[in-house]
Amino acid sequence: DLDQRGLLEDTLVVCMGEFGRAPLVAFEERFAGASPGRKHWSWVYSVALAGAGIVPGTVVGASDSRGAFPTSEPYGPWDITATIFSALGIDPQTEYRDSVNRPYRVSDGRIIRAAYGG
Repeated sequence: DLDQRGLLEDTLVVCMGEFGRAPLVAFEERFAGASPGRKHWSWVYSVALAGAGIVPGTVVGASDSRGAFPTSEPYGPWDITATIFSALGIDPQTEYRDSVNRPYRVSDGRIIRAAYGG
């Protein structure tokens, strides 16, 4: 395993999806033939990070008892990308320019310092 071989220090493992799931089963009549289910939900979702300086076992953030809305400081996908780039040694504020000289920042998010124990 990566940790036993000392490779986790230089490796970042990311487990995530592009959205969370609604806390309640939705019955949406507006979609013909749609079955009840837990639809896309952007307010609360899970991400697991390991290695590259991330403190093992750290939990960042909290949600209400239904898992519907954050009860602590919320983080968004832009913050996750900033944290990932930072863990890989890339400054998320780095700016690149395309072929017509338009500026693009690597990430507009903020690094989730709590993932590093701070």
